[in-house]
Amino acid sequence: VDLQVQIAGDTIKTATIRKANDQAEGDLTSFGLELFEFGRDEDGDSFGTYIVSPEVLAATPKSERRLSDKQRLALRALDEAVLAAGQLLPTEWGIPQGIKGAPSEQWKTELLRSRVIDPAGKNPWGRFGELRTSLHAKGIIGVRDDLVWRAVSA
Repeated sequence: VDLQVQIAGDTIKTATIRKANDQAEGDLTSFGLELFEFGRDEDGDSFGTYIVSPEVLAATPKSERRLSDKQRLALRALDEAVLAAGQLLPTEWGIPQGIKGAPSEQWKTELLRSRVIDPAGKNPWGRFGELRTSLHAKGIIGVRDDLVWRAVSA
């Protein structure tokens, strides 16, 4: 199973990640349902379906800031890569002065060396891309050109 989501609730439904590869478990989103009636059947009973309400219930799910163990290890590997081969980020990028980033290749090398990504596993470069994308989407790392850096402390 790559991702298992459970939906529960009465008036308000909550989708909760119960099992996931390289992703934190917990609440994903909440939503309401509205009845859409098609009409009545031959017995006079109402028949219809529920559709997701357009009402926004929560702007940002709490689980978005949680990190999986693999993501935490990936951040440690990024820290090592920055220590080994970090370079100051260009000030024209609008990033605070003194922030260092590591070349993506250096981070990949550290992820493989520390076994965060199994070098003999199926598609290690795909796993690298998944980690980079998930951390970047959460605002934990910055990515530009060939450089990667910590955007916030995790």
